[in-house]
Amino acid sequence: MRKGLCTELRHDALEIFTGALADCSPSHLLHSQLRFESGTLVGPEFRISLKGEEETLLLAMGKAAGSMARAMLEIFPENRLSGVAVLPRGARRPPAPIRTLLGNHPIPDANSFRAGSFLLKSMKRAKPGRAIIHLISGGASAVAASPLSGWISRSDKALLHRLLISSGLGIREINVVRRHFSGIKGGRLAAMAPGAPQLTLLLSDVPVDCPESVGEAPRFLIHPPGPSAWRFWPPPGSSVSCLHLCAVVSSGQAGRRHSNPPPHAFGARSFGLWQIRRPW
Repeated sequence: MRKGLCTELRHDALEIFTGALADCSPSHLLHSQLRFESGTLVGPEFRISLKGEEETLLLAMGKAAGSMARAMLEIFPENRLSGVAVLPRGARRPPAPIRTLLGNHPIPDANSFRAGSFLLKSMKRAKPGRAIIHLISGGASAVAASPLSGWISRSDKALLHRLLISSGLGIREINVVRRHFSGIKGGRLAAMAPGAPQLTLLLSDVPVDCPESVGEAPRFLIHPPGPSAWRFWPPPGSSVSCLHLCAVVSSGQAGRRHSNPPPHAFGARSFGLWQIRRPW
């Protein structure tokens, strides 16, 4: 094969590859699915009014937190968004007014626990009625961590992560255990601000039928585990991991904290799940 032809084919292959990466980037996905018009955030099958005087609180966590936060800053008008992004070292940071905190991945460290504490405090300080947007991506369970008070220490929680990762279990089974020893996951982060309307956008790298496994579900309503939750088995059939984006919307009302919050702890009148995917 001629050298010139090889060079041309290599160039074309790289162009196709980089184009495909750009099309499925977190920023491109958010820009393609969300828009802000007349004080309303518009997405697939939902419209959320954000016309209040107070800025919307943005809490981003995971390996794609920086990219997702930057996209939201571009989508929102100036001075309408503030918050924090928790991401692993080496990831690109979002600009101001989004504050950046660093956590470790895949095993939580002291920075991860500091970040988890900051997120919990931010939610507790949120006034009733203030809109909150959560941006959750893979790795959130490690970069922002908090042990369930009275059940496990920080060092034990880090050890739990390490043992589960090396256990050979699937992500769904791993998260069943981790979620129930976390002060953030399984809906506990959302329970800190029961009077706030909250929107969650998930950028997932797990099988499409278990979005609750992304970051151990800091915003999903998770029932306390029954006896079967501690038995592990291969999931029926096989599922190919793929990149997808989904949104969960809840309407927050006054409620009270639960260590394992049942659905009524959030006072949610409706719960919707949307999957937003780029065509492959």
